[in-house]
Order: sequence, then structure tokens, then C-alpha cells
Amino acid sequence: MINVNEPCKNPLNPNCPNEDIVVYIQIGQERYPICCQCWAELAESNAEWNETGLKTEEKQCLTTQD
Repeated sequence: MINVNEPCKNPLNPNCPNEDIVVYIQIGQERYPICCQCWAELAESNAEWNETGLKTEEKQCLTTQD
């Protein structure tokens, strides 16, 4: 279920103030709400995520510890 009052928590854009959540990504045990703008940017990029983090060609964000 999408919470309309939840702020975006894009690990690659941690200062995003948007609350128009359109999708969640799962990284490890954490669920990250992603807004429409960040999702569009991630979709156009070569972003990859798995159980340890999220990365693009420009940035890498490890969100869990091994």
C-alpha cells in the first residue's frame, strides 16, 4: 500500500522532498518509497539494486551492511 504522506527516500537523492510516491524498492530488509520524479530518473538510468545497495554509473549507495 502506498502512503500518500510519506516522503521519498531515494538512496541516490536523499534530500528529495517529494511525497508523490509511485513505487517502493526493496534493498535488503528495507523498503524505500520512491517519488514520481526519482522513479523517472531511475528508470532512464542504468540503475541497479540488490540486497546490498543501489548504484548507477555515476553514484553508488550501499544501504545495508554485510
